Amino acid sequence: MDIKQQIKLFIEARSIALVGATRRTGDGHNVVENLLNYGYAGKLYPVNPNADNIMGVKVYHSIGELPEGIDLALISTPRSQAPQHARECVAKGIKALIIVAQGMADVGGEGMRLQQELVKIAREGGARVLGPNTFGVANAFMHLNTAFVNFEIPENPIGTIAQTGMLFGGTARRRLMGKAIDIGNTCDIDFADALEYYVDDPQIKLIAMYMEDVKDGRKFMRAAKKVTRQKPIIVLKGGRTSVGANLTKSHTGSMAGRAEIYDAAFKQCGIIRASDFDEMDDLVMGFWYLPPPKGRRVALMTNTMGAGILATDACTNWGLELATFARETKERISRVMPPWLPVINPVDIGPANFVVPDREKVIFECMESLLTDPGVDAILFILPAGFDKESAWGVEVPNVAKKLAAKYPAKPIVGWVHSNDVGENSAHAYMTDRNIVVCPTVDRAARVLSRLLNYAQFREATKAEE
Repeated sequence: MDIKQQIKLFIEARSIALVGATRRTGDGHNVVENLLNYGYAGKLYPVNPNADNIMGVKVYHSIGELPEGIDLALISTPRSQAPQHARECVAKGIKALIIVAQGMADVGGEGMRLQQELVKIAREGGARVLGPNTFGVANAFMHLNTAFVNFEIPENPIGTIAQTGMLFGGTARRRLMGKAIDIGNTCDIDFADALEYYVDDPQIKLIAMYMEDVKDGRKFMRAAKKVTRQKPIIVLKGGRTSVGANLTKSHTGSMAGRAEIYDAAFKQCGIIRASDFDEMDDLVMGFWYLPPPKGRRVALMTNTMGAGILATDACTNWGLELATFARETKERISRVMPPWLPVINPVDIGPANFVVPDREKVIFECMESLLTDPGVDAILFILPAGFDKESAWGVEVPNVAKKLAAKYPAKPIVGWVHSNDVGENSAHAYMTDRNIVVCPTVDRAARVLSRLLNYAQFREATKAEE
């Protein structure tokens, strides 16, 4: 059985033995209850010596009573019992084991010995182990989630791999979980194994990872290069500082390596590195929603030239450049501008909105002119949060922008919606459809375009090498 088939036993499990299943219900910590509520259609085999029935599902008093042919065992018992339960599951022919327990390599000593025993049992029995110290796996397309905490599981085209259950909950602004693999202490299954599963997965378009360490760098790089030729990998690396690196030892038993070594490896593999959770959130949305720009020429559209200057600085800092407009573009924009206002990049539509009665026309004409200009590779717009008919603008700006984004899907559009108090509703108003991403700052908007361009250039370079 190759690695993809092995990982399928976890993330596409058709039957699950739940060793240590709890009878307690109603608090979101009962995996049997959660799986039933998610709508998981596979077979469940709870194991608990003190129960006969959980949520209407038959309970087995021991692992020995289980039938043959079960894909996956979720072992959620205390650490001291985990090796024996693993041995019994392997004897039953179960080839995929998730070990939930903490207190193993992450604490050393007896915990390390127990973890090593688990690995030995699995290898002797031809099984694979995920964890310990893990939530396990999730697959929204099968309504499967083995985490002992109840999470939303939206069918997003995003696969996550992490040494933490944190990404099961998503990022600050989005639920990430299309599919998720929490490798925990990585006693056996590691990042490279999980990546091999995602390489040809048609349901997953991009991969988000939280990483503390990689034990086999060459193996990881081989797997990562396979993936990045087809779909982007975004990595948030923990342990960049000396204090953070020391803490990874107590979290997953990992020893974080030097940051510059990881940076060089990521660059060689075409991996996009996020500096923090905010950047991961921006990049996930950017790579999910936007087409790659054909080049670095950006058109700026703003309602205030001050913001336009800030956007110019941000684009320059991230290796982008201001597009030079075609004559036809300038002529079309000038028709909705005051005669005294020259058409330059950034395009300042603020003065036009004081002299042109049809403000919706101003926005439409300017943005469409930029989208149709062959010398423009991407649009970055800066607009205020007020966008409904009752606002000072008197126009539903997001609807105008979304119509144009749908009409011209080949060019990425990013935005910064500014105000004294910009809530997520302002961003979501633009992002209910694809092709537009709104960021909390203009710098983050420019960074998204830069990262998209860098990855597009990497893809072109790898195609040329093939």
